[in-house]
Amino acid sequence: MAAAAHSPVLRSLIRLLTPGVITSSVADDACGGGRHHRALEEHEAVFEAIRRRDPAGAGAAMLTHMRNSKRQRT
Repeated sequence: MAAAAHSPVLRSLIRLLTPGVITSSVADDACGGGRHHRALEEHEAVFEAIRRRDPAGAGAAMLTHMRNSKRQRT
């Protein structure tokens, strides 16, 4: 998605964050939290909105994902 956005800043941010996110996600699922499955569904919602060329839908789906991600970390 970052590549499709043609944003070097977003691509750099994703590269920077990915290792920690994957480690955290795997640890959460190992403890039975199911967060990885929920995050995957949220990512799919963002992707589908982008595929439909629906910027408002993609933004809303991403905002939901970011809020849920923040809530899980606090």
